Amino acid sequence: MAGADRERWDARYRNRDGNSLGLPSEWLLTYLDETAGAGRALDLACGAGRNALALAERGWRVDAVDVSPVALALGQQVAEARQLSGLRWIVADLETELPVAGPYELILIVRYLDRALLEALPALLAPGGSLLLELHQPAPPGQTSSGPRNPDYLITPDALRTLLAPLVLETLDSVVAGAIEKPEYLTRLRARRPADDGD
Repeated sequence: MAGADRERWDARYRNRDGNSLGLPSEWLLTYLDETAGAGRALDLACGAGRNALALAERGWRVDAVDVSPVALALGQQVAEARQLSGLRWIVADLETELPVAGPYELILIVRYLDRALLEALPALLAPGGSLLLELHQPAPPGQTSSGPRNPDYLITPDALRTLLAPLVLETLDSVVAGAIEKPEYLTRLRARRPADDGD
């Protein structure tokens, strides 16, 4: 990712405060409501950490990774204000590096797509660990989307299924989010590494 992109994300978060982070992903909250216990989690392209904070509140130990140090500093401030522990805030350009090591019981990516990164994730999951993705997909023919138009940032459910073939697919849904006049077309995936996969 070029330095200009990092500056753009820094500028986006520079004038925000802890009240502007937004709510955690509904897709993540559904998973947490259905999952007993907690473990080690990886939140990639986390922004200011709205999802990482929700995980920490439920007792997860979280590595939160983003390209923007300004966004991560904001998340850290919120975590300190809420007296949350177990969070590591890691600045990294995910297009060039992934400075973490598994195993993780949960890996989460919300609305960020890098195909090479996705291919690397199954190896970071612990046996029985889960991968949660919420990614933009192309709009249906004749429809417009408020999401990205660059095809590099869009993926179909079938392509995602193929890319993550080593994992056991549990859920793969297409959903429409946002206002009717400004919809976003999303793919939500939940998959897991087989519990007996010790490689």
